[in-house]
Amino acid sequence: MNYQVMPDMAQEEYDVLKEDIAERGVMVPIEFDEQGNVLDGHHRLKICVELGIEDYPKIIRTGMSEPEKWTHARKLNMARRHLTREQRRELVQAQIKDTPELSDRQIANMLGVSNSTVSLIRSELIENGQVCDSHTSIGADGKEYKRHSDTETLDKYALFTDDEYNAVRERISSANSIAELEEIIRGLREASADVSEALLETEIKINELIRNSKNSV
Repeated sequence: MNYQVMPDMAQEEYDVLKEDIAERGVMVPIEFDEQGNVLDGHHRLKICVELGIEDYPKIIRTGMSEPEKWTHARKLNMARRHLTREQRRELVQAQIKDTPELSDRQIANMLGVSNSTVSLIRSELIENGQVCDSHTSIGADGKEYKRHSDTETLDKYALFTDDEYNAVRERISSANSIAELEEIIRGLREASADVSEALLETEIKINELIRNSKNSV
């Protein structure tokens, strides 16, 4: 079973990773299930084979169901890889399709995204006929609950015109510090009760700045 949830790295990105592993070894353990299937670290494992590295850090995850393995793989990619907004949306979409019975909040907690982001993407999938419009969902406690409609949330999101949203995106892309991005977040939250897409872009930029600051140390 192949649990690779994202496309292969670009060749340039792959070459940089290979050079780093050649110099320092594998820094992040490669994860397997009990059958030896790779849950996380497909590129690292491929590079180890190419470089003849047999002694590398690894973690064996046992007792996980198939949905849990896919969720685990997606969660690790969401947290670690530098993903575009569209790639992050694709991971959320895949999770909703795999576990449509789960509540938006539960999926959001699994992947580390906002509840409103999951709600927005689920609504798009329902509209396109890719998932059923269920009136109930399964909560974290395993109980069945009535699914709340997010029409009001989407209406609030629609209050932003294309020009306004593009202006926000321009501010996000030009920000050079976490302080600037946090100021943008405060302004967005004051402007509307739900601006999940803009907030998601801001969170991505903050994580990027944090990673860059760590790499420069």
